[in-house]
Amino acid sequence: MLFSGDALFQGGPDATGRSYSNERVIKDSIRRRLLTLPAETVVHTGHGPTTTLGDEAAAL
Repeated sequence: MLFSGDALFQGGPDATGRSYSNERVIKDSIRRRLLTLPAETVVHTGHGPTTTLGDEAAAL
């Protein structure tokens, strides 16, 4: 189980379109840190529906 807060939502990462964010850095961080966990890891997001890392890997 992973509580991702606003880092990862169903459908991909959050906050990639803001002026102070860097989409490449955010996605790279998720790949290096979160996607090392098993694909079946349940992700409780900061907002919206629960998902799994396997389902979100395609969005990255």
